[in-house]
Amino acid sequence: MGVGDSVAARGMDFLFNTYKDKLVFEHANITANVAVVDLSKVYRSKVSGYEIMNSRFIKLISEHYFTNLGYISIDKIVNTDPGKYSFFDTSKHLVYCKVDGIDEKQFSNWLEQLNKSLARHFNSETEFLVADVIREACQKRMVLNNQQTNKIVDALVMNVKDVSDTAISRRHEKFKLQKIIIDLIRQYILDEGAGVTTEMIIVYLEQHAIIYTKTQLTHLFRLHADKIVYTGLSGWVLKEQFKREFKSPSIRHFVESFIRSRNEPVHFSELLSAVNKFKKISENSLRSNMVDWRGTNFVRYNCSFWGISNKKYSSKWNRLPRVKGTKDIILLANKFSKNQLEKFAKKIERETGIPKVHIVYLYNKKHGIVD
Repeated sequence: MGVGDSVAARGMDFLFNTYKDKLVFEHANITANVAVVDLSKVYRSKVSGYEIMNSRFIKLISEHYFTNLGYISIDKIVNTDPGKYSFFDTSKHLVYCKVDGIDEKQFSNWLEQLNKSLARHFNSETEFLVADVIREACQKRMVLNNQQTNKIVDALVMNVKDVSDTAISRRHEKFKLQKIIIDLIRQYILDEGAGVTTEMIIVYLEQHAIIYTKTQLTHLFRLHADKIVYTGLSGWVLKEQFKREFKSPSIRHFVESFIRSRNEPVHFSELLSAVNKFKKISENSLRSNMVDWRGTNFVRYNCSFWGISNKKYSSKWNRLPRVKGTKDIILLANKFSKNQLEKFAKKIERETGIPKVHIVYLYNKKHGIVD
C-alpha cells in the first residue's frame, strides 16, 4: 500500500510539474480563499482524457493541488464519515476552503455542528433558507470578512442536498424519527422511575444523536397525548403511570416534600431552583406563598433557610445571624469576579457566620444574575 501511495504521489507531482496550474485553474472558480470545482460541467482540454469533470482523476488532482496550498477539502471531510454529514452531497461540486486560524479538524467539527443545525431546521415546521443557516454558523464560529463569508455560504449551499422535492419522503422520515423518539423517551421514563423535565429529555436525546428543541418536543407530546402526559411538578410521565401513581402535587406539597427529604434546612435559592425545573415561578411569588403557607408546617430561619416545624434540627440553625444592614454585605454592591466572590464569601462566612450560599445568593440578586 505504501508503494502504491508513493507511485501515485510521484505521478501527481509529474502532472503538476508538466501542466502546472492548467490542471486546476482552468476548471476551478477560486475567490476569497474558496475554490469550487463544478463536476457537472464538461470541458474540452488539450490534456487527453480530461474532458469529463466528474471522475476519480479530477478529485485526486484537485485534492492533491489544493491540499498542498493549505486548503481544506469538504469532500474529504464528508466522505471520511458520511454518517455525520447526512445533509451534504459532494457529488456535483468539490469545495475547498482556506480559513485563517482553523485547521481541518476544527473545520470538520464546525461542519458537523452545521449539519446538526440543518437537521434541526429540516425537522422543524418553520420555513428557512439554507444560506441563512450557514451564514449564522459562519458568524458564530469563524472570523471572516464579508466576501469570504459570502463565498463559503454560496459554495456550501451547492453541497446541501435539495429536499424540497421529496416532501412525502421527508414526512415519512419525520414519522419514523418521531416513533424512535417516543420509544426512547418511554424507556427513559421507565428507567428513571419518575417524571422527567423537558430539559432532561433534550439532553437524553442528544446522547442518542437526536437534536430536538423544546418547541418540537411540546408539539410531539401534543401529537402523542395518549402515550405521554405532563403532570406539572412531577414532569413528563407515561399515561399509564399518571393514572396509577403520578398525580401532580401542588407547589406547596412539592416544596414541603423537598424540605422533608433533607436532613438540614434548605436555602431559598435551592427551593426556587428545584421548583423552576418543573414550573416557572418568580422569586417573589414563591416567597410570598411560603410565608402564607408557613402555619404549622414551615419554619423560617435567618439567612433565608427554611425547614419543617416538626423536624428536629441542630441548634446551630437558631444561631444564624440577621443580615440586614451588615456592613460587609453592603460591599456586595461591588462587582466581583467568580474567584473574588468565592474568597469574599468565605471571609464574610468566617467573620459573621452568614453561610456562603446566602452571600452568593444576595450578590446574584443584587446584580440581576439568574443562576
